[in-house]
Amino acid sequence: MRTVFSLIFVVGAIGVWYFWKKQPNKKFLLYSAVVSLFSILVVSLLGPSEETLTRQKETETKISSIQKENEENRENRAKEQAEKKEADEKKAAEEKEKEDAEQAAKKEEDAESSEDIKAELALIMFRDSFEGTATVDYKAENKLFTVTSTQADFTASLVGLQYGVVPADTWNELVDNFISMSESLSTSVGKGYTISLVNPENTDNTLLMVVDGIVTYNFMN
Repeated sequence: MRTVFSLIFVVGAIGVWYFWKKQPNKKFLLYSAVVSLFSILVVSLLGPSEETLTRQKETETKISSIQKENEENRENRAKEQAEKKEADEKKAAEEKEKEDAEQAAKKEEDAESSEDIKAELALIMFRDSFEGTATVDYKAENKLFTVTSTQADFTASLVGLQYGVVPADTWNELVDNFISMSESLSTSVGKGYTISLVNPENTDNTLLMVVDGIVTYNFMN
């Protein structure tokens, strides 16, 4: 229907031109003008054609599809950026954690190395102190200093103490000396070091053990 009235409009327009320019005729000119105007009115009332509506719908569909695709692309880019940021932050955190762990391990290793050196120096001083009286050994894995009597009189005194022959005051004085040595060791070297006085009658046993200035074993008690 729209096509028919469109053709009528074309015919009317040609009539207007013909009866105005080619063969002037006011009556047919008026008819042609009326027909053209009427066809325009009818076409406007009919609205867009099905073909036009189809094209509009296709265009709207394409636009909607493009907008949806663009939105999905934006969402995907935002998601990728967020994931990349999260991955970068995680990687940075892992690297920092690894670096901190390495620094802590190095610091601990340096501290242990420094402490080991101090312990070796303490061993030298202990050996000087007990020279001619006892041997002093050190087990680093146990942080243990052992004092073993080598002098006959000292050995006799230790044995006599076990049998009550030697006065307890002599033993208490020896215990005080070991406590003082342990306190000095704890201050100058580090915590957790043990000084042990070995039983001369049975070197697998001990008579006295002191850690950080505290007596942890005393055969007299």
